[in-house]
Amino acid sequence: LSCVVPEKALPLMARLPQEVMCHVAKNFESIKNLLEGIQVIVFGPGLGQNTWSQYFFDAFRNMPHAKVVDADALNLLAQKPVPMPNAILTPHPREAARLLDTTTDAIQADRIGAVKQIQAKFGGVVVLKGAGTLIATKSECFIHAMAVPALSTAGTGDVLSGIIGGLLAQGLNAKDAALLGVSVHAQAGLIEQSRGARGMLASDLMLHVRSLLNPAIRGKNEYLT
Repeated sequence: LSCVVPEKALPLMARLPQEVMCHVAKNFESIKNLLEGIQVIVFGPGLGQNTWSQYFFDAFRNMPHAKVVDADALNLLAQKPVPMPNAILTPHPREAARLLDTTTDAIQADRIGAVKQIQAKFGGVVVLKGAGTLIATKSECFIHAMAVPALSTAGTGDVLSGIIGGLLAQGLNAKDAALLGVSVHAQAGLIEQSRGARGMLASDLMLHVRSLLNPAIRGKNEYLT
């Protein structure tokens, strides 16, 4: 796993697990060799909306790689709408409202209509997070009929985008990666919530994700329902 960060953010990255390899990016040329060897880009969490962020957003959105677009990348996409046919967009209702230039209340009043509009506008696969997360492709719309209040904890959406990106990297197509990622993420939240939601951190989901994903990846796929 490689993480691209601006130079001033590198000291903060020292807190990350040792498995994460950080790469300082002053300009696109400084990470060009890195991008030649990767399959999937997850971008948005921690991106910010400054000049550096906008520069790399413009570079990444034009890459041919499979992508998961989340957090500030969605906010930048709302400012500069362009088709994202190779991407999985993972907005929460407020981010969805920005993408459609409307209000959060309007999104929540017609979530199915909203996720279909976002997909029609940007292409790819869209995951509209929330109680009853929706997954839309060009021709299909799925609902994961589970509400897990613990998943409102800060950072859990970033975990979801990471899970989906990992599934893409293991060879799943965009639709299946989104479906399986949403389901495993919700079930991990349910397990952790059963232990007590107060004090839960987003990183607490990861051990559950591992135990849930391994049998699913082996072909059982029971978590797709």
